[in-house]
Amino acid sequence: MGSSGAGKTHLASKLSTKLTLPHLELDSLRHQANWQPLPDRKFQTEVRAFCKRDRWVIDGNYSVVRALVLARATDVVLLDRSKTLVMFRLFIRSMNRVLLRRKLWNGNRERLRYLLSPNPNLNVLLWSWSNFDRRREEFTQLQLSVAKSEQARIRIHRVSNNKQLRELVEHLNSIATD
Repeated sequence: MGSSGAGKTHLASKLSTKLTLPHLELDSLRHQANWQPLPDRKFQTEVRAFCKRDRWVIDGNYSVVRALVLARATDVVLLDRSKTLVMFRLFIRSMNRVLLRRKLWNGNRERLRYLLSPNPNLNVLLWSWSNFDRRREEFTQLQLSVAKSEQARIRIHRVSNNKQLRELVEHLNSIATD
């Protein structure tokens, strides 16, 4: 979990490869052709089916499926990077996608007009900026609720720098090979 641009998909892909686990990028499922969202019930059905596997890696923050994911998760990585770093990475990523006309999920593309839009529902930069503090608060609330509940079996890893990230990847790799 993390803000847009925090590195969720990059990390999930890396873990999936290292640990030979199936990976689901929630954005790829949620954003259908022409950026139409998969309806909540269908989204939940698809995520529930994926989570029935013994082991997996999922990246994303969608509240509509969060309980389904947490019910089966053993570890949750919270990518809590600085706002400056996240926004810089997101700007570079988005500009590369626009300039290279890179296709994303289901044929979608980021467009310059979206990045220039004042609407945060179209402009990923504004979306990330305006939701950054809320996402951090969600992290804190998740940590508190897991600590107080029967979900205490979930290990929460809050990562804010590259050193912590490297150590976490090494740790998860070592427990997966035990």
